[in-house]
Amino acid sequence: MRLLAVLAYCLLTPSVAWAQQCVLLGGSNTATSTTATRFVAFASQSGPAATENQRNGLIPFSGQVSTLRIELSGAPDTGAGTQSYQFTVRVDKADTAIICTVSETATSCADTTNVVSVTAGQELSLEITPSASAPTARSAQWVLSYHGNTTALPNRITVWPSSTAGNTISATANTFWGIQGLDVSATEFEVEQIIPTAGVVKNFYVELDGSPNNGAGTQTYTFTVMQNSVASAITCNISEAATTCNDTTNSFTVAAGDGVSIRSSIAAGTPTIRRASTGTAFEPTVEGEFVIAAANDTDLDTLATQYRRLQGVGSAVSATETVVQQLANAMTLTNFYVETSAAPDIGVGVQDYTFTVRDNVADISLACVISETATTCNDTGTDVIAAADNMAISIVPSIIAPVAVDAHYSCTGYIAPRRMVLVE
Repeated sequence: MRLLAVLAYCLLTPSVAWAQQCVLLGGSNTATSTTATRFVAFASQSGPAATENQRNGLIPFSGQVSTLRIELSGAPDTGAGTQSYQFTVRVDKADTAIICTVSETATSCADTTNVVSVTAGQELSLEITPSASAPTARSAQWVLSYHGNTTALPNRITVWPSSTAGNTISATANTFWGIQGLDVSATEFEVEQIIPTAGVVKNFYVELDGSPNNGAGTQTYTFTVMQNSVASAITCNISEAATTCNDTTNSFTVAAGDGVSIRSSIAAGTPTIRRASTGTAFEPTVEGEFVIAAANDTDLDTLATQYRRLQGVGSAVSATETVVQQLANAMTLTNFYVETSAAPDIGVGVQDYTFTVRDNVADISLACVISETATTCNDTGTDVIAAADNMAISIVPSIIAPVAVDAHYSCTGYIAPRRMVLVE
């Protein structure tokens, strides 16, 4: 009888899975158009573009997206009629049900109800549509949550969407870009991003905005995920008339402090110059963790305090914190890592840079200092971030001006995995 009871329990009790989540931040201090539709990217700090292909990132693992939040730099209202901005999450260049509108005297909106399924290889972007009555020009911050497919294991997957944005990849030399963000460089360090926690990198997807074929001979691009400036086993080719490739077979393990980037190289011929969108998956060792990474591709100010966004690649730093903030969904932050392109030391006195994560224009506990001959620092403290908080990083040089450097930054985000019941 006891055996029959056990069998009945196993057959009738639903399976339980845990849905891993991550947040994709975004923001720009460039005002969007007041008369035409524009597009922006998640996990980035690039401004609005008229061409959606320049702002698409790819989903590398099937799951769902939800919890869109928007904050404008001011209200759309002009004082006459009704003005608004509508924000719509787009998948493969099609509107989804995730929509919110900032209207009249409001400065923010959210859609915390709708959930949209996404599959590996699909494009992800955010559309901004102004009202017919032109609103006041405003810049925006945005955030979206992703959670892994709860019907397929492993559920520990998080996603890194990125692209070359309006920049093209070289048809004659290597081009590098980040795992999160929209920018390119011939110099890897300028776009490389530091990983703040252990895990496995996998499921790499690439899409071009056109084929490499130039009509003469064979043309091929090779795309490779780099680890600490060394080519990993994760790679795929796009050749001739093709526009996509992926590598879902190979993977590599990363430790906290490792650098990761994406490289395009020429495998054959002189391909047609194209833009690229990519998506890379990350499976953290600790369930619930995910990576929020950033990089500067220009030198930091050696005399004055600057601020930058928490996620994305690019030169957008400012002396005014509020123009470079990024909106957050609820999470915990830990493991703050920073790496600079050179040591601050000038050979006389003491030089350093102090890096601090900021929440709603106030320091939190995550901070570290790169001083004298060092090029790295980290802080393993923990801070709780509330939904709709405004995040940034402050960078303070020492009184004696240090060497001008580029820098990488990252934090580990954490959201407790949601318990999901699977009906079989």
